[in-house]
Amino acid sequence: MKQIDHGIVLHRINYSETSLILAIYTRDSGIRKFIFQGGKKKASVLFPMSSIELTFYKRPDSELAKLTAVVLNEGCSEIPFHPLKSTLAFFIADVLRHCLKAEQKDHELYAFILRSIEQLNSTNEFAFFPLHFLIELIDQLGISPNFESETAEVFVLDEGEFRNSAFMAKHVEQGQHVVFLNALFNDKPTEGVSRSVRLDALHTLLKYFQFHIPGFNVDRSLSVLQEVLT
Repeated sequence: MKQIDHGIVLHRINYSETSLILAIYTRDSGIRKFIFQGGKKKASVLFPMSSIELTFYKRPDSELAKLTAVVLNEGCSEIPFHPLKSTLAFFIADVLRHCLKAEQKDHELYAFILRSIEQLNSTNEFAFFPLHFLIELIDQLGISPNFESETAEVFVLDEGEFRNSAFMAKHVEQGQHVVFLNALFNDKPTEGVSRSVRLDALHTLLKYFQFHIPGFNVDRSLSVLQEVLT
């Protein structure tokens, strides 16, 4: 039976000389995998974080649905042609691929991701973009840390808490980047932050994901991203 849905492309791999296998976060069914025969002809619209309308058939004998048509939605047209935006899209797609594993719809989460795509497509401010995205994603996933105070300078990663002291804590981050993260989480001003502090904060957030999302690892896309962030 033919079905139509909307989705966000997270990953693609070559299946044959003409076909692709795609991991897509769909609006109505969560994460789904598709085989797209002849899909390489449509590769230009199947870039990471592309928002698409997809037509497909669910095959009862396979976990791979058969994708038959895709149409690129508005709001992401600039991303594949802008080096930094495309790098950020690749990184964000990698993060989502490791976080979103259920065939279960979540319209609020889908809407958040769609807004993030539209923001990335339209913005020219990139330094804080991955940090804001990760913090909002943490909230969407329900793994937000607790705060002993809004001035806490210690981040206990495994327990998910910002504290005033590292006493008896094992997996701890502390320093200027933690003060910066505390401010970001609490929507406080963050002016005059150096690139090194921002990168340390980014690494810390990804460590936090590793403690709270099984199998989380985005080292490959992170290494590319940190080369281009200024």
